[in-house]
Amino acid sequence: MDSGYIQNYEDQASHVEEVIKALPGYYRFANYHNPIFPVCADQTENSNDAKVIREGLKWWVPLFDKYNFTAVLEHHTHYRKISHRLRNSSLYEYGTRYVGDGSWGVPNQTCSEERTPSYMNLIADSAQHDPNHFWQIIVNKTGNPEGPYQVNYTAVDINYKVVSHYMDILLPLK
Repeated sequence: MDSGYIQNYEDQASHVEEVIKALPGYYRFANYHNPIFPVCADQTENSNDAKVIREGLKWWVPLFDKYNFTAVLEHHTHYRKISHRLRNSSLYEYGTRYVGDGSWGVPNQTCSEERTPSYMNLIADSAQHDPNHFWQIIVNKTGNPEGPYQVNYTAVDINYKVVSHYMDILLPLK
């Protein structure tokens, strides 16, 4: 998905909804550049970060909630983070994870207090000063019909050390 660089959020939401309706019966993941839930952002009213957050919350988060997205991959800010499972921007046992924010080969920076968002309670784990990392996401069968799949989110740093790990059970598709 495009974080508002070329296509606007509303048009993309309509397109994604059409694709979902045409291809039912899949666990869903999204991928885009600028995060809706960054752990560091310029929160001044007219900043690009603030615009991305506003537009994402208005057009994409309701779509992720409505269609039970498993996770969305966010990038750009170069900090490690994984949210709690969320629905309607609140904690929810079977909600969507927001994973990011991209930190391989880019120096990490310190986030000032005024750039730290007020919703950090929605973030399960984050780090600003860890070495560069990547996320490995693996979906496995569990053999349990009430939770037929599990998804493992593992952040691995540049030294091949696991620096974060979360596991979710996925409900059967409806």
